[in-house]
This record gives sequence, structure tokens and C-alpha cells, in this order.
Amino acid sequence: MTDLPDELSTDEIIRSLASGRPTTWLRSTGTEAVLPDLGDMMDSAAARFDRFAPWFAETFPEAATVPVEFASAFPGVSGGMIESALVPAPAAQHRLVDLFGSELGGRLWLKRDDSLPVSGSIKARGGFHEVLEFAEAVAAEHGLDSFDPATYSTREFREIAANHRIVVGSTGNLGLSIGILSARLGFAASVHMSADAREWKKTMLRDHGVDVIEHAGDFVEAVDAGRASAKAAENTHFVDDEDSVSLFAGYSVAALRLERQFAAAGVTIDEQNPLTVYLPCGIGGGPGGVTFGLKRVFGAAARCIFVEPSQAPAMFLGVRTGRHSGISVQDIGLSGATAADGLAVARPSRF
Repeated sequence: MTDLPDELSTDEIIRSLASGRPTTWLRSTGTEAVLPDLGDMMDSAAARFDRFAPWFAETFPEAATVPVEFASAFPGVSGGMIESALVPAPAAQHRLVDLFGSELGGRLWLKRDDSLPVSGSIKARGGFHEVLEFAEAVAAEHGLDSFDPATYSTREFREIAANHRIVVGSTGNLGLSIGILSARLGFAASVHMSADAREWKKTMLRDHGVDVIEHAGDFVEAVDAGRASAKAAENTHFVDDEDSVSLFAGYSVAALRLERQFAAAGVTIDEQNPLTVYLPCGIGGGPGGVTFGLKRVFGAAARCIFVEPSQAPAMFLGVRTGRHSGISVQDIGLSGATAADGLAVARPSRF
């Protein structure tokens, strides 16, 4: 373990974190204190997804219909939803009881974002939203009807889109969502991928016509390289995973969908029946956006816990020390390495 700076060495929690041991820190923060003043961005993002539903249904066969397992929560929706099922997980709950040797109250559910249409991860929510928002801006700038989903299937829009590039840095999953959707809309797309990214993800992106730029370093290096390349180019939009309100807004829509899914399942959520949500965390945008949404929808009844690899607890370290993006896990002697490529982040997003 690296010698900790004096101001951190007296913190028992940080010392545990620096040792690589599983460490838990639960804090009580008033709901209003964790809700930034972002107006109606969640509702705007949800409306944007609704507008594009016909385009998704037409463009991606896997999104053409609403799967039967969650159709009851979204009556009247015929297709084009970028959504996943909410399923009870009694076998997993029984396994946890055996592991921990104590009964777990309530019911365990899984939100199956691994099966979200098109790109198969929670990153589809945020990544798709930012690409769609950019597409609307480009369409409006060129005098097209940006609110008509049919616009985005026209030759005119695709010719315009071909002169614009979308760039992102990624460990893999955000790159898939940005790259696949950008290419399908007709944009040129470049994804800068860190050393942690899986080969099959690079292959999938290239199969969709996306430029993949590989880096030997970590996630931060890939993001920095993407940002630098976009800054030097015309008609180029950089998706900044470290500081994007648009990504955050897209992630937050999950809360509105969950509200309807729990209601359809007959599940009451209030302060007497709280919802505890465990969220895998990398740079923090996905779980941050979901937490924002859940706090907007359920208030104090939603209790959100971020879960990170013991060698890459970037958000834990940033928030606990108050240094946010000003400290990395390597600063306390951790490697940042993990089998979970999407969580291989050494420095969190301050936003």
C-alpha cells in the first residue's frame, strides 16, 4: 500500500480503501442536497425518447415491438422503446441469504439493462440521448423538421449528417451506444478506447462503420485523446463522459420507467417501504443520473448505493475525500484494474 498523504492517513475508511479490502461507507444526505438545479431535463429527455420511438421501431428490428414481460407497464406503446424488463430475482435472493447467513427483508429485483435494445447496457440510455439531442440540433440548424422522426430516415438528413462527426472516449459500453447509433443516423463516428476495452466491442463498432482508435492507457487517456481530436476538428461533437448534462439526463429517464414498472407489479414505494438500489459505478454518470431520477421520483424513499471494484473505487475516493476528480485511485496505491471493463475508472466525474 502506498503511504497516504498526512491528511488522508487518519481516515480509517480511506486506509481500508487503500488496502484493497472491501469497504463500505453509508452516508445520510438530505434529498434536496443531492439534487442539482437542472430544471425539467429528465422530462425533456423522456419526451425526446418518445419522439424517436417510431424511428427506433423502423430502424432496429429488436426495438420494433414492446416485449411482453414489461408491456403492462407501458400500455398503448407499440414499439421503439429503449427499455428493459424489471424482474423478480428470488433465486439470487436465496443465494445472498446463504452467503450472508441472515434473512434479507423485502424482495430482490433486477433491472435488466443488459438487455436494452441495440447496445445492451445502461449506457444506451445516456449515449443514445446525447446522440439524439445532437441530431435534432443538426436537423434544426439546416431547416429540417427536427421533431418529426421521419426526418432522420431521409436522404437529405443523412447527407447533412455525413459531414458531421461524433467523438467519444470509452472503456467500451458508452462507445458502443454512441458509435452504433451515430453510424445508423449517418454521422461519422470515432470511438477512442482504453486498454481495458474488450476486443469484441471494438469489432462490433468497426462492423458498424465506426472508427476505433485504440490506446494503451486507461479510460482517462482515451477521453483526453478524444477531447483533443474533437477540439481540433470542424463539425465535430465530443461526448464528454466526464462532464455531460445530456448523458446524465438520458440516464435519469430510467427512474420514470421504473416508477411505472413497479406500479404495474403492484409494488408500493414510500418511506415505510423504501427502495434500495445497488448501482455499478465507473466514472459515475450512469449511477449518478439514475440516482438523480430516483430521488426526483421517490424522494427519501429511494436509497442508492454505488458499487465499485476494490481496485477502482474512484467515486468512493473522490466523494469521501472531497477532491472529486482531483484524486485518482493510483494516488492511494491501487491499480485501477478490474475484470469489469466498464468500471475500470481511476478518476471520477466531478459533475
